[in-house]
Amino acid sequence: MPDIRYIELAARPEQLDTSRGLLRVLIGPPAAGKTTLCTAEGHRFGIRLSLDEARAELGAHEHDQDFTPAAIEHVRAQADALLAMGAHVTIDATSTTPDVRAIWLGVAREHQVPAIAVLVWAPLEQVRARNAVRARPVPLGVVNERWYRTTILQAADLITEGFHRVDECVPPAAMACDQPAPTTASHHLAR
Repeated sequence: MPDIRYIELAARPEQLDTSRGLLRVLIGPPAAGKTTLCTAEGHRFGIRLSLDEARAELGAHEHDQDFTPAAIEHVRAQADALLAMGAHVTIDATSTTPDVRAIWLGVAREHQVPAIAVLVWAPLEQVRARNAVRARPVPLGVVNERWYRTTILQAADLITEGFHRVDECVPPAAMACDQPAPTTASHHLAR
């Protein structure tokens, strides 16, 4: 398996203190490899809380959008309990909009723990192909829109939102594609 590539795109100047816990928020379109990344790198990501799994538990299936608000509250309650114990928690969701990211940033603030944004990048063709083989594919329009939102995110904007650090990650499946991953110079506003 090829190495998973991580790039730190931006960080606040203060030291990152994770002694009381840490919240990571994955940001990426459906089928970018967010869950695969957490599985392959479990030691790095701590306890994974999945919005898809919460929707499946509460609704008809993992993409049952009618249950997204309830799933967010369910995952938020789990994150609250874990962060209160000093855990390192990763939110496995698309998180492509500022309002959704604000929910997770609010949880981190309540527990006074740092929040790290992890942009999970994969070429659109790879995302579409992975989505197409899912038992319940996400509608293509949703995949395209969330992929676009991810590609236009600027690291400096995520720092302004309240994240302490912004990392970019390219999971192995995306690295195997012919299309090169963006670099910090061409894709994001670095420090």
